[in-house]
This record gives sequence, C-alpha cells and structure tokens, in this order.
Amino acid sequence: MTPKLQEHSQRTCAADMASNAKAARIVDRHEDGISPLIAQSVSAFRRELPSLLKDHYGEWVAYHGDRRLGFNRSKTQLYQECLRQGLKRGEFLVECVEPVVARETELFLKV
Repeated sequence: MTPKLQEHSQRTCAADMASNAKAARIVDRHEDGISPLIAQSVSAFRRELPSLLKDHYGEWVAYHGDRRLGFNRSKTQLYQECLRQGLKRGEFLVECVEPVVARETELFLKV
C-alpha cells in the first residue's frame, strides 16, 4: 500500500470509528430497534477482527449476519457491491478493519 493510500485509508477508517463504537454500544446494551441480523454481523466482525487485522488492515469488510461478503479499499464500492448482490440497506454491515478502541479509553476521551 502506498503511503498516500495508507494515509487516506487511516483517515477514512478513523472517521468511522466513532460510529463503530456507537454500534458496539447498542449491541452491548441490547437496545430495541437494532436488527438481529446487524447484531449478528457486528458479532461476526468482532470475532474475526484479530485475524482480519493481519491481512486486511485499513480495508473495508462487509457482513450479512455471520457471512463475510468481501473486502474493498473503498467503502462506497463495497457498499454498492452489497446492493448489487440484492441486499437492502439494513441487511448488511460495512466496517473498517481497524483496532477497536477500548471502552475505558473511549470513556476517558469523552471527558
């Protein structure tokens, strides 16, 4: 990966980490309104994250429940690919392969 592409990927992933953390909190608290399919997707992403970090750091990954749909360096292209496969919004999850910030650190940063 070129330094410029890596920097862009890191900026894009960092921007989405806040929304990823929010999704994780929603799943953790089991709030009403979250689709069981998305909750399953978040769980699959968390479970596979350690191995994904080794080969796909900074890329985007999509899940439909427990099924990993694919990877792409572009979030938009991956999202569009999921739609081309016939999935609808809310039926799949697209996440950036980045380390998850510990909840304690997240809480500290809010202060």
